[in-house]
Amino acid sequence: MAASRPLGQVAAPPTAKLIDVDPPDLDYAIRLIHAVCCLAGSFDLIERLADQDLVAAIDRHDTAALYDRLVYSFSFQGISDETAANYMQRHGRPTWAAIYKNLARQPTCPKLKTYWHFYDCRYEKTHHTCAEPQHIATCPVPTHRLVSLVVSLVEPENGPAKRQKT
Repeated sequence: MAASRPLGQVAAPPTAKLIDVDPPDLDYAIRLIHAVCCLAGSFDLIERLADQDLVAAIDRHDTAALYDRLVYSFSFQGISDETAANYMQRHGRPTWAAIYKNLARQPTCPKLKTYWHFYDCRYEKTHHTCAEPQHIATCPVPTHRLVSLVVSLVEPENGPAKRQKT
């Protein structure tokens, strides 16, 4: 049974003493934590999914299918659905299989050896630069054309280039 404490006090780690917390501050902290937990998703999120292919991929621990689904879903963030769909239709999107195939060729860039080596790659699509510029000509990273916020800047039919011509 938990020990009772006076209102406005919370238990800190076992080696610490009770600390005084003003009731409004404690109430605010509880509301904030509750809101964050509610935003994080429900406990039965997977069971409530209508997409049975996604549920099956989760059940199978199918990394390739989950990766492909996440890339597809993330492609719709920050731009209109129509723009993202058109971009992916014209250019495709990165897939687990394509990335696996590119890495199987053992590119020379030291940033592509492992996940940990990839840290600070600094590839910039718009400037075609990275942290290892001597390897960029054979690097597979630029071959994966991701939809992003800059699509309107690099696609003439959507961006400033078209507006300037009018």
